[in-house]
Amino acid sequence: MHGDGAAYPLRRLLLINMPVDRALHLRPLTEKAAPAWRCPTCQSGHLRLMPKSILSIQTAETKQAANEQWFDADHVRLRFAAVLVCDNGSCGEPASLSGTGSVSEEPDDDIQNSVYVEYFVPDHFRPSPALIDIPAQCPSEVAEELKLAFIASWGDFAASGNHIRTAAEHLLTALRVRKTVTAKTGKKSWMTLHARIEKVEASHPTVSQSLFAIKWLGNAGSHSGELTRENVYDALDIFETVLHELYVNHAKAIKKLVTAVNRRKGPIRRRAPF
Repeated sequence: MHGDGAAYPLRRLLLINMPVDRALHLRPLTEKAAPAWRCPTCQSGHLRLMPKSILSIQTAETKQAANEQWFDADHVRLRFAAVLVCDNGSCGEPASLSGTGSVSEEPDDDIQNSVYVEYFVPDHFRPSPALIDIPAQCPSEVAEELKLAFIASWGDFAASGNHIRTAAEHLLTALRVRKTVTAKTGKKSWMTLHARIEKVEASHPTVSQSLFAIKWLGNAGSHSGELTRENVYDALDIFETVLHELYVNHAKAIKKLVTAVNRRKGPIRRRAPF
């Protein structure tokens, strides 16, 4: 794996099946092919690399070292920009991306020789593919912050963590958790995220524990600046389970269906929506 993806062992990518598709989003692109990123606009097409759209330039450091005896392909560093377009004919959404690149010497069976292949890793992608599923019932303020988190997740991990934390604040507001507390003196003050999460522990115990985990991950970005790409992905993994529990909740619907079928001891002929 080239670029930032080197921090993610292949074994981890293969063994963990999480909402954020790490194997997809950490895969580099080349002039010939890009990962099958789903279009964030129509959600049915995929973003395809426009032919000859990649512009890559060697960094100044690479150019300065090019004449050194020790210099080889492994020392090449690139900056790039490219354009992708959704392959859904009724959509055609364009997306721009930019980032860094490197060069790898690889065998080419067709010419019985080695060739140099440029690999590119985005650190900016707009509009970004959706990293997790956002249910249609999700409050718009939450969804918009998560979309901003997707964009920042390609290169600015602290900013992405802050957007995820803000999405959690908006979610608590949607759950009717107040933002302020009034002291005996009548003075109002803002409630901390931790205190707001505590307010939903009784009604949504699983959700509250998940939001606490998101808060701790967000703190790493806000306070220490040590948030990594994988930390961001972990927070998004957790956020998707929260959204599904609140706004999809298949498990609850299936439980009702099982109860109804068992009570009838047979099929439900005229079943009302759950």
